[in-house]
Amino acid sequence: MKHLLIMRHGQPEHGGVDYERTLAPEGEQYVARLGKMLSERKFNPDIIMSSPSKRTGETAELIAGCCGHTRDVDYRQEFYNCTRDTILDGIRALDDSVERVLVVGHNPSVESLVSLLCSGNIPGGTWSFRMPAGGLAWIEVESDSWAGTSQGSCRIFRIVTPENINNECSEARTASV
Repeated sequence: MKHLLIMRHGQPEHGGVDYERTLAPEGEQYVARLGKMLSERKFNPDIIMSSPSKRTGETAELIAGCCGHTRDVDYRQEFYNCTRDTILDGIRALDDSVERVLVVGHNPSVESLVSLLCSGNIPGGTWSFRMPAGGLAWIEVESDSWAGTSQGSCRIFRIVTPENINNECSEARTASV
């Protein structure tokens, strides 16, 4: 089973040019804790794809460092100010030898993508996911091929947000993927 982590950048500083906004100190602290939790769960992504904006880049690099990810982050200009379909196209184009992927992006595209991919596996068939800054949806892809990633083809394994990170960190000591 393939694992796809879709994350919204950490809490940014307010004001300034959108593309150049950096992570706020609390955003940096949270992302570092999240990266540590992923490391404790032995999650090291094969590929990290990110929007190239300052705050998404900082988020991706912090997670990469915490997880021991040794490859360069794959910055994709098209992931900035895009639709969910743009990110989905990037996921579908991945080589099938890749098992674990982290995507770092922006709302509304990341929360819309999570809702789309997991909507078929929710009672009632539809779902609207709200992703706060720093939110992460850990998704299991129920296909051996990234090309088959589509509406309802995935299921939520775990959701981590600034509000529940303390619980996730304590559970991480006893669980791994």
